[in-house]
Amino acid sequence: MQSGSEQPDGGDLLRELQASRQDPARVIAVLWTWLEGRMGELTARREKPHAIYEAALKGSYEGITDHVLAWLVDDPLRNAAELLARIANTIGDATAPLIQLTRGINGEEVLVAWRVSELTRRMGGDDFPPSVDEHPSLTTLARSLIVCPRFVNWVELIHRQPRGRGWTAAQLALDDALNDKVESSLAIHLDTLGVHGMTGWHGSDEFPDGFFDPDRIEEDDQKNCIGAVQAAVKKAAGPSSVLILPELAATPDVLEALREALRDEPQAPALTVVGLYHLPADSDTETYDLVAEEDLGNYLNEAVVLGPDGSELWRHRKLSCAEGKVVEDEPKVAENIRPGRKLDFVPTPLGNVAVAICLDTIAKPGRDRLVESPANVLFVPSLSPSVRRHRDSVRHLVEVIWGVAFVCNRSPKPEAGDAAWNEFKTRSFWAGQRIAIQIPDSHKDSAHPSFVFRLEKKRSKATLDGYEEPEER
Repeated sequence: MQSGSEQPDGGDLLRELQASRQDPARVIAVLWTWLEGRMGELTARREKPHAIYEAALKGSYEGITDHVLAWLVDDPLRNAAELLARIANTIGDATAPLIQLTRGINGEEVLVAWRVSELTRRMGGDDFPPSVDEHPSLTTLARSLIVCPRFVNWVELIHRQPRGRGWTAAQLALDDALNDKVESSLAIHLDTLGVHGMTGWHGSDEFPDGFFDPDRIEEDDQKNCIGAVQAAVKKAAGPSSVLILPELAATPDVLEALREALRDEPQAPALTVVGLYHLPADSDTETYDLVAEEDLGNYLNEAVVLGPDGSELWRHRKLSCAEGKVVEDEPKVAENIRPGRKLDFVPTPLGNVAVAICLDTIAKPGRDRLVESPANVLFVPSLSPSVRRHRDSVRHLVEVIWGVAFVCNRSPKPEAGDAAWNEFKTRSFWAGQRIAIQIPDSHKDSAHPSFVFRLEKKRSKATLDGYEEPEER
């Protein structure tokens, strides 16, 4: 968002602010993007951003007035920094935080957003992003504001606001989970489904792409997967809970069975996240500018978020194609998919939630987009023979985004009929800002494919044992 053509005397800044007097979001975007290209100069001054922030606490913001413009002329860089801090402090008292698409100083489209991360704080994180205290930054001046480019690596940032009774019920349930006056507490279930959900998999010389073939769905496998997702819903029952299932877990019939199980469960989870089976991309209506139509992949890899009534709240398409050896003696597997071009984030009582599928937390298209977004609660369905890189990447990612992440993983190629969900190298995990990554202990019952995170209400801290006694599967 930098531009090398702005005038050093701040004339461009004054003109843009003058033109944006009646638009608070545009004022923030102009100040942020103008200052972003000058942080080196600002931090080299004797008066550091921390001191400027303290000065801003003594002032107030009542709009872009002639007096404010005259004050900016005196010292454009220093006073613009204080003005941004004053605005952020004023907005912090608002009942409806600002989230709006607008334009920055150089005309680039940006999204101005307010970061809410109650779950991060409850899990032991800071009240503000680490960059507030660790080094001078724009976050030092505007502690919960963030201004992000609309496009990063061709991936568009979307503020999604679900509608309907399912979404209303989910919001109320999650709010109750963080309300000390209510008995229910937050529980996040990472249910790997064990060996189930793998119907139609091919990874041999005959099928070198290793995709999930909709025409080769095995009826018995699908029946078993339906039973597994039904059991997962019962295990995760509780209005203040979230259920996360792995990547590539649900055929269309399994998805419908999952939705029905949620509708039939009186205490269905507030949110359920599940990775969908590879589906043909024939009906895909997204436009792709970089490749010819005939060069596009044949399948889609998506995950959906369901409400407690089984309604679809939003969905996410994987931003990167996976490629590599799943089993040493077999050929390399490559996903024959069309990567996504959007990242949705959804404000919730827990924080700004986004879904990221497996490599989205590692590969450049997805990781860069997550960093340059307001999302700070990540639900991650995964399918990988090893999550070492996932752990390394997510550990750093949650520090950067001031957030938390929950990764539900299983092996894509179970050996000898047993899913490798409980081996250290494949085990699901969670991570939070300023807390150690949590790899749950191996469960005594190797047939029980789930781990549970719980947030204790009295201490507002997470229990980190990672599992509870299983029910029969």
